[in-house]
Amino acid sequence: MSITVTRDWLNRRHRTLHMTIRDIDCATFDVAQTIELFQRWKVSLFSFFAGGYITTYPTNLPWQRMAPGLNGRDLCGEIIDAARKAGIITFPMIDLGEIPLEVAERNPDWVGRKADGSFYMKTDGIATACPLGGYIRECSIELLRELTGRYEIDGIKWGGASYGGVPGVCHCEHCRQRFAQDTGGSLPDKRSPEYEEWRYGILRETVRYLAEAVHQCAPIPVMGNLVWRLGRGQEVDDLCRSQDFVQVEVQTRTWNIQDDDSPASWDRFSTPIETTRYVSNLTRRPPWVVASTFLAWPWRRVAVPHAEQKLYLAQIAANGGSPMANLTTGSPLQHPDPRSFSAIEELYNFMADHAGVYDGDVSAARVAIVYDADSAALARRQNRLERGFLIEIQGAEDALDRAHIPYDLIPSAGLATADSRRYACLVLPAAEALSDEACAAVERLAACGVGVVALGAPATRDAAGSLRPSPLLALLGAGTIGDPQPFLRSSPHLGPSQAYLKHDGRHPIVAGIECPLIAVAGYWHPVTPKAGMAIPVRRGAAFRLFPEGLSRADQPDPDEPMALVRDEPTVRTVYYPFQWGYALSRVSHPDNDLLLTNAVQWAARDDVAAQLKGLSDVRLSLRATPGRLHCHLVNTTGRRRYLTEFAPVSDFTVRLACAKPPRAVRQASSGAALPFDWSSGWAAIHVPRLVDYDVLSLELA
Repeated sequence: MSITVTRDWLNRRHRTLHMTIRDIDCATFDVAQTIELFQRWKVSLFSFFAGGYITTYPTNLPWQRMAPGLNGRDLCGEIIDAARKAGIITFPMIDLGEIPLEVAERNPDWVGRKADGSFYMKTDGIATACPLGGYIRECSIELLRELTGRYEIDGIKWGGASYGGVPGVCHCEHCRQRFAQDTGGSLPDKRSPEYEEWRYGILRETVRYLAEAVHQCAPIPVMGNLVWRLGRGQEVDDLCRSQDFVQVEVQTRTWNIQDDDSPASWDRFSTPIETTRYVSNLTRRPPWVVASTFLAWPWRRVAVPHAEQKLYLAQIAANGGSPMANLTTGSPLQHPDPRSFSAIEELYNFMADHAGVYDGDVSAARVAIVYDADSAALARRQNRLERGFLIEIQGAEDALDRAHIPYDLIPSAGLATADSRRYACLVLPAAEALSDEACAAVERLAACGVGVVALGAPATRDAAGSLRPSPLLALLGAGTIGDPQPFLRSSPHLGPSQAYLKHDGRHPIVAGIECPLIAVAGYWHPVTPKAGMAIPVRRGAAFRLFPEGLSRADQPDPDEPMALVRDEPTVRTVYYPFQWGYALSRVSHPDNDLLLTNAVQWAARDDVAAQLKGLSDVRLSLRATPGRLHCHLVNTTGRRRYLTEFAPVSDFTVRLACAKPPRAVRQASSGAALPFDWSSGWAAIHVPRLVDYDVLSLELA
C-alpha cells in the first residue's frame, strides 16, 4: 500500500526533467551550474541516475556497477545537496532491469534465460534481469537501505526496466518453478495467451513489491515508470494503483532500427494529449509525462526542434500532467545540441508564473471516450489492434479535437463508480469485449440522462472472440447483430466501385452534410432495429465507377440500418454499427467527422462545454480550479512532423459554457482582460492572438 503523505508538493503540478548520467558525464558534471540553470528554467523537480547498472555514488554493494568516471566522487550526494539548497525536489533513479555481464556471470540465477540456457542480453556487456531473480528482489532492498541511509531523499524513482521482463519466454529456474506452481503446466517454447496472462501477473506483483520495498525503508514516496501507449496492455493501470507517482513516456520515437530494416514508425503527435488524459484519470496525483528532448532512439544526440518540443510539453501541461523533458545525456551543459532548451525554459516559466492555473485543477470536459482494455487485448490476440481497435479510438479523439469538443479518455473499469452528473455523453468506440459489469454501468448512466454514442459492435464478443448476445443492444435499439460484412466485395458485375451511406437530411446527426450520400469503407454489422428507433442513415448501393458513362448505382439500395437513434425523455443514444474510424481514416472527408461530432452534441443535448469555429489545428482543453474555468489552447500549426515554426492565429472567438456571466476573462500570456459577450449560458470570448500555447481564465460568478 502507498503511504499517506501530507506535504503539499506531492499534489502540485511540477515542471520536471530527467538526466541519464553516463560514465563519461561524471568527471565533468558541473553540479552548481546545472542547478543554477534549473533555477532559471523554473524546474521544480528532477530525477537522475543514481543506482543499479549506472551508480553515481561510492557504493559498498559489490554487485553495483560504479560509473568509472566518478574516480571516488559522490556525484549523487552533490546533486541532492545542491538541489535541496535551491528548493528543487530530487528523485534518485534506480534501474535494476539490466545487469552488467560480469555481475550476471557471478550470479546466473538473477538473469533471464533462453530455452537453451543462455542469457537474454540487453546489449553488449549487459544482461536482462528476471523479475523473480535476486537482483530485482533481494538486491533492491539492500540498495534502498544504502541510499536512504546515506542521503535525505525526497523520493525514489524506479526505471521501467526494474520491473523485469525478457523479449521472449524466460526459462530460468525461478520462472520454471513459479509457472508450474501457478498454472500446473510447463513453460511454452513461445509466448502464448496463457503465458502472457501469467507474465502480466508477475509484472503486477513486481510493481507492488518494489513500491512496498521503498515504503519499508523510508517514509518517502515512490515513482514508477513505463514506456506505455494506448492499446499495449493494462500495465499502467496497475502502476497507478501501487505508486505514489506515475511516469509515462510519450517520446517522439522509433524502435532501435537499422538502415536495412522496415521504415521508422512515428508516434502520433497528439500522443501526449491521449496519454495524459487517460493516465490522469487513473492517478491520485498529476502524472509525470515524458517527452524527450532528442529526435528519437536511433538518433539520441540530435535534438527536437524548438516548436515541436514546446508543443509536446504544452499538450501535457494543458491536460493535467506534469511535463518532463528527458535529456539526451547528463547535465544540459554537456549536450551537443541544445536547440530545444529554450522551449523548456519558455514553457516552464509560463507554468511557474501561472501556477494557480495548474495546481489542483481538474478536467471540465463533459464528454468521455471509453477505453476498454479487454477489447484492446482481444484485438491484440487477433492481430488487429491498430486497424481494428486503435483506429476507432484515435479517430474519435481526432474528430473531437478538430471540433474543439473537450473530452476525457476514461477506462471502462471506472464506469461502475462513475457519477452520472460528471459527463453529458459517453463515446464507446470498438468496445467489442466490454464486460457485463461495464454494460450495466453504461445502462445506469444512460437512464440518468447521460447520452451514449457507440461505434462498431460493443459488447458482442467474448474473450475468445466469438459472437455473443450483447447486453447493450437493447439500450442502443438493436434486437440482433450479425458478423461483420465488407462494404465492398469484388464483383465482375460492378467492376471498380465505391460504397456509400445515404441519409434523410432531417435528423440532427446528419446536420451540415450537404450531399445525401456519405463515402465509407471497411466493414458493417447487420442489425435488426427495435420498434420505435429512428434510422436516419442507411446503406446505399455501391456505385459503378467505370465506364464513366455508366457511373451509377444499377441495383436497388439495400437500406440496412447504419444509424440507430433512440430519443426518449431521459435516454439518448446513437449507434453506428460499422467501422466509423476506419472509414474516417480511408476517406478523411468532413462528412465522416460530422457523423460523430453531430451525434455527440445531440446525445449530450449540446452540453459539450466549449465551441470554436474553424481553426481545426488548435487543440482545446478545458480545466477548472475552484471559482475559475481555464481554457487551454495549443496551436499545433498543422500535423506535419517535425514542427519547426509557429503560424500564429488571430481574431477568433471561443465560446465556453458558464451558467452566469463571468466576472472577468484573462489571457495568461498577455495578462490582458479580454472582451466577451454572454448569452443563454455561453460566454463568447474574443482572442486577439494565439502564437503557440496560451490559457484563457474565467473568473466565475
